[in-house]
Amino acid sequence: MKSQLAKFKKIKDKPLSDILHILHLSEERLYKLCHMWIDQGHLKKDDPIFTEIREHRQARRQHAIQNRREQELKAYQELRDADLTIGETAKRLRFSRLKMDHFFKKWYQTLSQQEHSDTEIAHILRVNTTHYENIRTEYEEEARLKSEARERRLSANRLYADTHLAGIQEDLQRGTQRYLIFDIEAIQCPDEPIEISMIDCHGNTVLNQLIKPVNNINWRIEKLTGITNDMVAHQPNIHSVMPIIKELTQGRTLLSWGSDYDAVLFKAACEETGTDLKCTFGCAQRIHMGVLDSKNQIALGTAAGTNTQSHRALDDCLLVLDILKRDIALKGL
Repeated sequence: MKSQLAKFKKIKDKPLSDILHILHLSEERLYKLCHMWIDQGHLKKDDPIFTEIREHRQARRQHAIQNRREQELKAYQELRDADLTIGETAKRLRFSRLKMDHFFKKWYQTLSQQEHSDTEIAHILRVNTTHYENIRTEYEEEARLKSEARERRLSANRLYADTHLAGIQEDLQRGTQRYLIFDIEAIQCPDEPIEISMIDCHGNTVLNQLIKPVNNINWRIEKLTGITNDMVAHQPNIHSVMPIIKELTQGRTLLSWGSDYDAVLFKAACEETGTDLKCTFGCAQRIHMGVLDSKNQIALGTAAGTNTQSHRALDDCLLVLDILKRDIALKGL
């Protein structure tokens, strides 16, 4: 495997077809190898060759999905042309009522986007005028509800961003520490913190602590974070660290980028150690989404505008702070 990696590194700037030929690999096999090499730190996710393979894979998947949909439509049309009712056709295709409804709505959407007329769509779907009107009405109602739900989420994120950014700006102006930014590095299966860092909104380090886990750090986490078993061997365990964290976080709001994961780790540590934290948790990523008016989650590295991420807790805290300061500037606070 190492010799294959060495050979790949020498030729990875060649055209993809040449790489596959030289290594005697299928594109799917090379994709899996690249994934493994990324996990091991030998290759970056944004490497052009991996990006090309991933895009090819996504295109093939979309093509396969479209082919399957077209085959379903053809089979449906043949059964309808044989004078089977829609109910009988659904049974032959083994479609539930829900799937049949989805089939009609999805094809209505596709054909509408292709600018087919109402008459053409009704003919393609082999439905009468009344049924066609029902399909269109249900699709438009579903689209309206989705649009309203999306706008509610965006509006909630905007309010969330405005509220927290105002609080952070107040910290910056008054020199207070109502907000702390934190990050946790952890081993997985089971999840155990191996490093917890906190900074205030001025960039001052409040806590930067390695933690000795019960289980050993595996090679993947060592490679990802640079934290080794030797580094944590003589560090305090989570039971010793949590009382310190309780004192530092009393009455404050703790922000992290991936608050779902980090807050869950914190709460699990509280349960394990019997610690009752008197603080609230917030999500810096959601703040950023609210500023950008985005409904999609954003990776920390992407938001920071960097292709590299150290995967050390303190460095990630500083990245988050920099993003939040830029968000404040964007909002004109």
